[in-house]
Amino acid sequence: MYVPPGLSRFIITGTCDPFCTADSDIGFCQELTVYANFLHTHLAGVALTLKIIRGNEEFILDQELNYDFNFQDARIIKGTLKPGDKLELECVYQTENKSNTLQGGLATTDEMCLSFLNYYPRIPLLRCLSYPTETTTATFYNGLSTEKQNELDSLSNLADPSAILAAFTWDVDSIRALENAYRTDYNPNCGSIPNTDCDFFKDKENGGRRTVAQAVAVLLAFVLVLLA
Repeated sequence: MYVPPGLSRFIITGTCDPFCTADSDIGFCQELTVYANFLHTHLAGVALTLKIIRGNEEFILDQELNYDFNFQDARIIKGTLKPGDKLELECVYQTENKSNTLQGGLATTDEMCLSFLNYYPRIPLLRCLSYPTETTTATFYNGLSTEKQNELDSLSNLADPSAILAAFTWDVDSIRALENAYRTDYNPNCGSIPNTDCDFFKDKENGGRRTVAQAVAVLLAFVLVLLA
C-alpha cells in the first residue's frame, strides 16, 4: 500500500470478497447481525466509508466523513451481513502537507485502512482481508496515458518505489488509475479459527443461542505494493 504525497484526496479500497463470505468451510455460515464498528486509519486519513454490496444493491454500513486520528471511537450501528455479501472499505487520505510517499505499516507515521465489526452470533471466520497482487502495479501502469507511462519509465532509475511515486507528477487521471488498481486488482485473504466449524460454536452456545462475539471480522488494505 502506497499513498502518494501532495494530494488533497486519495482513496484506498479494502475488500472482504464474496470468495470469503460465501464459503461455509471458511466459517461464514449464517446471517450475522452487526451492532457496532470501529473505523481506523492513521494520521493522513480524513474519511472512511464501509459498504455492503449485495447483488446489484449497495448499502452504507458505517461512515465517518470527518475522521480524526486523535478522536477515534467505536459506534453503534445496525446492519445485517449475509453469506455472499461483498464489503468494501474506502479510506480517504489527505497528503497535501507531505513530501514523501506514505507506506502501509504499523507505525503511526505509516498508513492503514481498517474496520473492526462487532456482530453476533459467533462464527469461525477470523479475518477477511485484501492484498494487492503482483499485477496491481501493471494495472496502474496500463491505466495511465502514454505521456504518464513515459514519465514513470523515466523514473525507473530510482530504486525505491516510494521515491518513484514522490517524484511522479500526479494528475487527476493518474490518481484515478492508482485508486482503481487498488480497488480492482487484489487477492482475497480469509481464514477461520483453527479446529472450529459452524457446529462447534452452536454446540458451545447451547444449540445456537446468540452470544456476542467481538471484532473478528477485519477489512484492511495494508500490505505493501512493490513498484518493480
